Amino acid sequence: MIELTTLDIIRLFVFAIFGIIISYYDLKEKKIYNKNILAMAIVGITLFLIGRNFDLLPSLLTNFFLALLIGFAFWKIGIWSAGDGKLFSICT
Repeated sequence: MIELTTLDIIRLFVFAIFGIIISYYDLKEKKIYNKNILAMAIVGITLFLIGRNFDLLPSLLTNFFLALLIGFAFWKIGIWSAGDGKLFSICT
């Protein structure tokens, strides 16, 4: 069985809240706002700093930059919109 810490539960809750907010605006207005992506990034970085798992930093940065490249490539070839690429990157 997987054991979740309080910080893990907070991360999942925050991810779900941002997911609901971003999905709402995406469905309603067909737009993913940069302010929502930026807020999600700031909260994610804050939770990372609170957790003090600095040994994970190299793998997290690798995941982020690979996702950024994939998101950019998918946007460039027309599979995704730019907002979807940004959202994919920040969710990693």
